[in-house]
Amino acid sequence: MLYHPHLHCIVPAGGIDTRQQWKKSKGNSDFLFYTPNVARKFRGKFLFHLHELYKSKQLDLNGKAGLYKQKKQWYKLKDQLYNTNWVVHCKEPFKGPETVLEYLGRYTHKIAISNYRIKKITTTHVGFTYLDRNDGDKKKYLEIPGEKFIRRFLCHIVPYRFVRIRHYGFLSTRVKKECLKSIRKTLKAKKPEKNGKLLCRDVILLVYGKDINICSTCKQGVLLTYGHWSKNKEPPARCSSVA
Repeated sequence: MLYHPHLHCIVPAGGIDTRQQWKKSKGNSDFLFYTPNVARKFRGKFLFHLHELYKSKQLDLNGKAGLYKQKKQWYKLKDQLYNTNWVVHCKEPFKGPETVLEYLGRYTHKIAISNYRIKKITTTHVGFTYLDRNDGDKKKYLEIPGEKFIRRFLCHIVPYRFVRIRHYGFLSTRVKKECLKSIRKTLKAKKPEKNGKLLCRDVILLVYGKDINICSTCKQGVLLTYGHWSKNKEPPARCSSVA
């Protein structure tokens, strides 16, 4: 279970039909799919491709699974799996779309562990903090051998030629411009204004809610840098912000 490859997908509740018109998904606007339908579809796709691997002898059937090298036993297992109701867990997306995007952004634009979480580095061990999901998200400290830490870190490096973010459908690069134009026309939506590229301070304010332009001492006015000090020299303690 330590090897955990998976995909995060953002799926719109609708799409472009053959007449280049926006068509909503069936049902009301509170959900995208019926859970029983998702479970049946997932079961069918999973078992179909699993059987294809079996026929091409690409499954490693060793140990207790060696029983299924016999075709009779394999087809018996396959029938049992098809006759079992599979469980698909569906729930509301956190606190809203913004929270979902922020959550996914941590996967696509950040590394496995931030520097501030690493509390100790020796010649043999690395100590860091983490949230224990099984204990009410309590913040805890863990110290492990350096080799084990590097092994865990390398698990988050994507394989060669693997792309972290892909866009499909009306958001794919080749058709996005024309499709979005057609969608906005159908929905009578205005084209969003371009605000330009976000600066570093804009991103920090958006993600962490901290304005680095505000003086950290007086909490008011705009913080301006007017000098630099070497590491061996203490800067003045007096606040010199500009209102």
